[in-house]
Amino acid sequence: TFNDGFLGNILTFSGGNTFQIGDIMITPFSVDHSAYDAYMFLIEADGKRVLHTGDFRTHGFRGKGVKKVLEKLVKHVDGVICEGTTLNRTASHMLTENDIKLELNKLLTENKYSFLICSSTNIDRIAAVCAARPKGRYLLCDDYQKSVVDYISSTAGLKSDLYKCEGLCTYGANLDERLRKQGFCMLVRAGNPTHKRIIDKFKDYDPLIIYSMWKGYLEEERVKAFIEGYRKVDVHTSGHADLGAIKMLMEMTTPDIIIPIHTDV
Repeated sequence: TFNDGFLGNILTFSGGNTFQIGDIMITPFSVDHSAYDAYMFLIEADGKRVLHTGDFRTHGFRGKGVKKVLEKLVKHVDGVICEGTTLNRTASHMLTENDIKLELNKLLTENKYSFLICSSTNIDRIAAVCAARPKGRYLLCDDYQKSVVDYISSTAGLKSDLYKCEGLCTYGANLDERLRKQGFCMLVRAGNPTHKRIIDKFKDYDPLIIYSMWKGYLEEERVKAFIEGYRKVDVHTSGHADLGAIKMLMEMTTPDIIIPIHTDV
């Protein structure tokens, strides 16, 4: 059972509630990130305060909350351990998730048949395409993706209508005739053979492949084979803090020491 063995020793935390390990006090703060339910950690011990940012950003749907956390709950710290995933990129500001939502609406309106390649854990992107779905158009996924979205809908959806992800249903071959008639967008995962067969089933209808992940994956052979022969457009923004967000964090916390992580710079 869950209470036996290894799983029985797992401890959980919740945003804003301080917990203690030995003489170290740790306070988690929920932050915006492409993977839902990400946290920063304020770590306090021996009269010192260190902020570990983890992965975060400010250009997602919940991005404004990061500044509020820093301003009201964190303030000055002695040190910051900060993610720097985007430090080697030239853009100082990223497209917002709202920008992505508007672009998806445009593409889905102009293209009757489309497939969206995105991460199953990129909940903001999935919420964006649900909100962008033109009226009367099907929005599809598989059973696994639906289970992820249903969990988010039953939890985060209670706090924000955005995360209810309404209109998403699972694909079945019995829907093919209606899909051809009304049009659709389906969430797919690159390299998934079942998804590839569904895409190929609609090849004669010239569907659009909307690629919504890090461009580096496009160099992988499995991804190349997955989209070969189809029209493709890139619609993506990073799940990580841009230079402007990192600068804001440093200005608001005024740390004496900065330790970058998740970067090759």
